[in-house]
Amino acid sequence: MKKIISLLLVAVLVLGLCACSASDDKAAVKGLQVGFNRQSITPTESGVPIAGGDSSARLSTGFLDEVATTCIAFSMNGETYLVYTLDFMIVYNSIIDPVKQVINKATGVPTTNIIFNCTHTHSGVDINSSKWDGVGAYRELFSTRCLKAAEKAIEDLSPATVSYGSTQAENMSFVRHYRMNDGTTYGNGHGSSSSGIKEHMYEADVELQVIKFTREAEDKKDIMIASFPSHATTTNGTDSKSISACYPGAFRNAVEQTAGIHCAFFQGASGDQIPTSKIKGLPATNNNRNDQGKKLAEYALSIELTPMEDAKVVLKSWEYTGKSMKEGTEDPDRVAKASEIGTLVGQKGSSDPAVGELCAKYGFYNVYEATGLRSRSSAPETRTMTLLALQLGSEVAIAFAPYEMFGMHGKYIKDNSPFAMDFIVTCSEDYQGYFPHVEGCEEGFYEYHVTKYERGTGEKLAELFASTLAEMKSAG
Repeated sequence: MKKIISLLLVAVLVLGLCACSASDDKAAVKGLQVGFNRQSITPTESGVPIAGGDSSARLSTGFLDEVATTCIAFSMNGETYLVYTLDFMIVYNSIIDPVKQVINKATGVPTTNIIFNCTHTHSGVDINSSKWDGVGAYRELFSTRCLKAAEKAIEDLSPATVSYGSTQAENMSFVRHYRMNDGTTYGNGHGSSSSGIKEHMYEADVELQVIKFTREAEDKKDIMIASFPSHATTTNGTDSKSISACYPGAFRNAVEQTAGIHCAFFQGASGDQIPTSKIKGLPATNNNRNDQGKKLAEYALSIELTPMEDAKVVLKSWEYTGKSMKEGTEDPDRVAKASEIGTLVGQKGSSDPAVGELCAKYGFYNVYEATGLRSRSSAPETRTMTLLALQLGSEVAIAFAPYEMFGMHGKYIKDNSPFAMDFIVTCSEDYQGYFPHVEGCEEGFYEYHVTKYERGTGEKLAELFASTLAEMKSAG
């Protein structure tokens, strides 16, 4: 009898231990897990249109470094999210929606939980272009590599804790709007003239933001993601016909080689900010992708990070509908001239001398003023975009903007949100163009000519992001 009782006690003990183990496993699954993977999307052929500037005139002759799709997987309470950063300048829904469907079918991750963002390199493949025979095959390659990155990142999921921090990366980004000696203003979006410049119109936001995921498993590398607000044009200015990830690629390579961790770069609020300055006496030596990337990596790895005690993954998606930019369209004669210029651009490319001659003949400041007016004339009365925010705990939130946010608007969000860190990501999802500040809507400002929404939309969206983040924070 005693033997039977002993056996029963052993059985009860074993069952109890199993129950505890199962409970512990369940608890581990409920905790935050993070995974990482990067896949090359470097084209194997030359003659590929390069995004940034006149893609019809910038056909690749080779590549300087790898361009890639990087996927960070987040999982908590049985819900998985995939956040991509792509070495493209921009993408549209027509490109990424089919890829999301492929990923959803293979992994089960809802398409609403998949977010694509671009590093905004001006030396990446122009995947949106239809002006090359291999575009279909390249888009298929892109889809296949994104799926593989998702599968590998999910496979790589491991429990992780979160820490965050930032620093002022001085002399690494500059405002490209200037006040001139004669009192006028100059928006040097794509111009080259620097004569008569007195000063920058305002100071750039040079905050480098970092979020680190420290993983518990010894065989899993830690993961760092970083956001910095400066156009990725440091390759475009020195080698305009080679594919490159630009300084974001050099940055992540430097971090990974130095610290032995995974790294991903996200473009911050850089709509009006560039890596170089035209002001005499200010540094102008960062127009090199390796120099810019390595220096930023030094800044990033010197940041003293603050650990976050809790973990949470909440994704919020909402829509904004605003009026389209229609200024100037009330003059039918000028619209007709703009359309003529636009037709010529389609035939010869924007950098063809004949285009410049026609712009001068018709009194347009540059080709962007003409093509912008042409687009406005056929624009709908209103437009709608989707905005996203991902909360990672009580202190950190990521704001995803589908447009080129200006530095001052990114700073507004950071100054007016209750989160300790508002990690700004722009060129996210379906690209919506520039949203200049009100004062920037002046003749000669490139961003004004190509904006799709009415004046003041940049300010409205900054306020909307800040108020929405406040609501997320108060919801607990």
